[in-house]
Amino acid sequence: LMLLEQESNSLNMIIFLSRNPQEAVTMVTEVNGKSLIPPPWEFGPWNQLQDEDPTKTQSQRIEEFFFKYDIPCSHAINTVHFFPHGGEKGREQELKKENDKLLSLGVKSTAYFNAMLETGYTELYNYSATHDYLLKNEDGLPYNYSYIGASKFFVSQIDFTNPQAVTWYQQQLERSVNLSFHGWMYDYGEYTPHDSVSHDGTYGLKMHNEFSHLYQKAAFDYLTALDPNPNDQYAPDYVFYVRSSYTGSQKYTWAHWTGDPSSDWSYASGLPAQITASLNIGLSGMPFSGSDIGGFEWYVDPAPDLDLWSRWTAAGCVSGLMHEQGGGKGTGPKSHIFDFHNGTLIWRKFAKLRMQLFPYIYTQAHISHDTGLPIMRHHLIQFWNDSKAISQNQQYMFGDVFLTAPVVDENKKSQSVYLPFYNSTDRPGPLWIDVGSGFIYDEQDGRYRIGFTGYQNGGQSVDVPVPLDSVPLFVIAGSIVPVLDPRVMTLNNATNNSVITWNKLKHIRHVWVFVDENFNASGQSWDTDMYKLSHYQKDLLIFDITGAPNDYIHIIQITGPWKSLGLPGNVETDGHEIIVVKEWEQLVQDNSGEGYYYDDINSVLWL
Repeated sequence: LMLLEQESNSLNMIIFLSRNPQEAVTMVTEVNGKSLIPPPWEFGPWNQLQDEDPTKTQSQRIEEFFFKYDIPCSHAINTVHFFPHGGEKGREQELKKENDKLLSLGVKSTAYFNAMLETGYTELYNYSATHDYLLKNEDGLPYNYSYIGASKFFVSQIDFTNPQAVTWYQQQLERSVNLSFHGWMYDYGEYTPHDSVSHDGTYGLKMHNEFSHLYQKAAFDYLTALDPNPNDQYAPDYVFYVRSSYTGSQKYTWAHWTGDPSSDWSYASGLPAQITASLNIGLSGMPFSGSDIGGFEWYVDPAPDLDLWSRWTAAGCVSGLMHEQGGGKGTGPKSHIFDFHNGTLIWRKFAKLRMQLFPYIYTQAHISHDTGLPIMRHHLIQFWNDSKAISQNQQYMFGDVFLTAPVVDENKKSQSVYLPFYNSTDRPGPLWIDVGSGFIYDEQDGRYRIGFTGYQNGGQSVDVPVPLDSVPLFVIAGSIVPVLDPRVMTLNNATNNSVITWNKLKHIRHVWVFVDENFNASGQSWDTDMYKLSHYQKDLLIFDITGAPNDYIHIIQITGPWKSLGLPGNVETDGHEIIVVKEWEQLVQDNSGEGYYYDDINSVLWL
C-alpha cells in the first residue's frame, strides 16, 4: 500500500521496478545523478581547533597533534564567515599566512559560506541589492528576514535564478580560494520564504526545494572549473559540505553533514538521531555523510562530557565523515574532547583507526560512485530478507563488509548487536567475526592488529563489552580489507619533511585477511584488482594479488582457525621460500625483507 499527499493538482512520479533494494538504489541514482569521488583528505579526521585554545593558532595545534601526540589529521575547519557578514574582512593576510602554514604541514583548511547576506554588510549588500542579486518580496524589494545561527542575523537571500548573481557569488567563493582555503561549510539553503519571488518569476513555495540545487550547483560549477581533469570521476581537490538537500543533490555535492545537533543523547536531535539521518540520506542516494562530533547546541543539558564525546567520536570514526565540532552555542562554554586526558587518548585511538582504514573507505567511495550505494548502509540495502535486520536503526554496514553498532546511549557497559543473515536458500550465511573485540591496539605507534575471535552465525543478537575507547565492529568472514601504515599523519602532501604523509608510505600496503570456515577470502582496493586467498588443497593455501602497483610492499595478516587447519610449515613467494622470523615486529620495519611469523596467541599468520 502507498499513501501519497500532494500540494498541487498534478503529480509526476517514477516507479522503479527492481529485484531488491540494493538494485533500486543504483537505479535511482542512475536517474538522479551520482556523487563524484571526493578527494582523499575528505576521509581523514577533521578537527575544528580554533575554538579550543585562543592562545594557539590552528597550525600550532596541528604541530602538537603530529609531533607531540602522534594524532593524524587532514582537515582543519576554520569558521570564519565570508557570508553572511564578511568575517574575513581585514584579516586576509593573517588567514592566508595561517592556511599556507597548515598546507606546509599537509593539512587543508575550509572556511564558511551560506546563501545569505546581512543587511549590515553594506559593501556587498548594497551592491547585490542594486544589481538584482537578491530574492524579492511581492513589492519588488529585497526580501529580508531574520535567522538565528551562531548569533542573530537580518538578511536577504541570494537569487541563484539570476545568472549574473551566480557569477558574482562564485567570485566571492574565489576570494576564499585565493586565501588558500580548500573549501567551506556551505550552510543553510532551506530558508527560502514561501512568498518570495525569484528573478525568473518563481514563487518561494515552488522554489524552496529547487533552491538547494541551484545554490549547490553554483559551488559545483565553480570548483569543477578549477579541476585539471574535469571529465573524470574524481571531484576537484576541494571539500564543500552541505546540510540542505533535495532529490538529486548528490550530483552537485560530495559531502553532507546532518545539521546542528544537540549535544546530548536525545533520539530526536542528539547523537542517536545523527545515525538515523545519515542512514536516511544514504538510502536517498547521498553516499558521503557524517555529523558534528560533540554536537552543536547545549541549552538544556550541560556541555558534552567525556562519555558523550567518546561515543560520538567512535560513531564518527565509522561514519562517512569524521568531523569534530569544536564550536556551537549553549549555556556556558563548550567542552572539548581534548580537555580530558583520556579524551585525547581516545580521539587519537579512533583517529588512528580511521586513518588506517582509509584504503578500505576510499575503495567504498569508488563503489559509491559506481553504484550509488552509501558508505553507511541501512540493513535494508544488504539484508532485505531479514526483517529483524531491517528494523535496526542504530547499527549499519560500514561499506561492504563491516557491521558496526556505535553506542548511542549513556552509561553503557555492553552493547547488543544483531548479526544479520541473508535469509535466502540461494545465499547462505554470512558468518561474522567480532573484529572490535579481537583488535590489539599498540599505544606506542597507534597500530591496530587483528586477532581471531571465532565465527558467529547471522540471525542472532550478541552482547559486546563497550569500554569508552571501543566501537562494536564485526566483519563478514571471507573478507580481505586493505589498510594504511599507522605512521601516516595526513592524506595530503606536505613541504615540512618531518610530516609523514600518505604519499611517502603509499607503497606500503597492509592487508587484513579474515578467512571463512573453508579458509578462503577475497577483497579489492581502488588501486588493486583483487586480493584472494584460496584453499586449493588440504595442505596448500595460495594468496594472489592482482593488479597492484609494481612498487607495493604488502604486509599481510591472515586470521582464522589456524590450529584446526594446521600451522604453516613453509611459505613461498614467486617460487622461492621465505624465512620465518622471531617476532612480527621484524616484518613491519622499513627494509625488513621477506619473511613470515605465526602469532599463536591471536591466531594470525603475518607475511
